Amino acid sequence: MYYYNDMMRVTHSAQGSGQSSKPDFDCPSVYGVSARVHSLSAMLAAITAGYIGLPLNGVVGDPEHPEDPQHLGTTMLCGGTVGVPGSPPFMFQVPYYFSPPTIADTHQSPCLLNNVPGENPLHGRCVTTQSSEDVRREAVKFFDGAKQLLDSFGPSGGHYEPNLYNAMFMLGETYNNSIDGSKYPLETCEGVGSPPGPVGPNGLVAGFNQSALAGRRLPSGWPGVTVRPWHYPNGKCYQAPGQINPPIQATW
Repeated sequence: MYYYNDMMRVTHSAQGSGQSSKPDFDCPSVYGVSARVHSLSAMLAAITAGYIGLPLNGVVGDPEHPEDPQHLGTTMLCGGTVGVPGSPPFMFQVPYYFSPPTIADTHQSPCLLNNVPGENPLHGRCVTTQSSEDVRREAVKFFDGAKQLLDSFGPSGGHYEPNLYNAMFMLGETYNNSIDGSKYPLETCEGVGSPPGPVGPNGLVAGFNQSALAGRRLPSGWPGVTVRPWHYPNGKCYQAPGQINPPIQATW
């Protein structure tokens, strides 16, 4: 992922993970921070000689209520332990340490997921009828989780890494203005909003502003968060670039 189009600053990015079909749900992952940023946690652990793999006794959904049907579409892997090597499932420690980047990049479009059975094509996809308020609530949880992860690399965390503690948080891919009717004919604008419109972007910005990550600054004084939405000039949902109405100013 290029940073400000500077070819000398390229970093790995993690595919989004940790979304829920139960409103406002969150849980700690095996890394001790929000499971909403599990993929990013694992990627950064791999770079810094940490543990990766499938945690022993990890639970998808609420460990205290695994029977809750609202978790049928959830992708959040909660809890678990490293386990015992040689007795699957277990996690293993990456044998090499690499100097971590100064950017923590992940791709995510916060939304509520469908909790329909797994054979249904809507399983694990964003609910198409949700509102900006639904997206806002999920976005707060996601950005709060990102803040937890970065703080875990601080002096009081369990794994001090100055580069990551002071890293630029980048949401490298998020809501776009297109409809991919070839794959998901029932989805609109990344599966959010009915009728189509900037439901996702509105909720995303509002959620960021109310999260613990809002106002993040780098040691240099520069804003510590970058958001990069996909841009399709011929998008069918709304024009991009375009003015969010009512105007919402992100709290950088």
